[in-house]
Amino acid sequence: ILTAVSAAGGPDEAMFDFVERAIGELDRADAVSTANFHVCFLYQLGRLSGIEPDVSTYRDGYLLDMRDGLFRPTPPLLHSDWLDSRASGTAASLARMRFGNMHCWRFTQKERAETLDTLIRYYSIHFSTLRSLKTLEVLRRMMG
Repeated sequence: ILTAVSAAGGPDEAMFDFVERAIGELDRADAVSTANFHVCFLYQLGRLSGIEPDVSTYRDGYLLDMRDGLFRPTPPLLHSDWLDSRASGTAASLARMRFGNMHCWRFTQKERAETLDTLIRYYSIHFSTLRSLKTLEVLRRMMG
């Protein structure tokens, strides 16, 4: 039996419900609709985990400070964990992505890979135990 576990070590019903719903969405979708599934899943998982960037701070041309999860007009002075304005715009748009509309986002293969790299990097900044994950490397090998 699959169970989701919270950071405190107990069952996490919201996480379980999210994963169960996501698997159902993936199972029902066709191949074209699933191209962005992993992007949507990771972004929504970040929302559920409490690390979603604060998109209310986004303005056109702003940069995403990945440590603070805030959009700023200039790069942070004390670290280099930020996205340029193009990538920041993409990050802000992901807040609107849901399983039901994920097919509306049109990424090239390169853009999707960059977006996934950014999401994994964002996770590793907020969850230090993930810093050694080889997730994207493994996925790329599997996909050829």
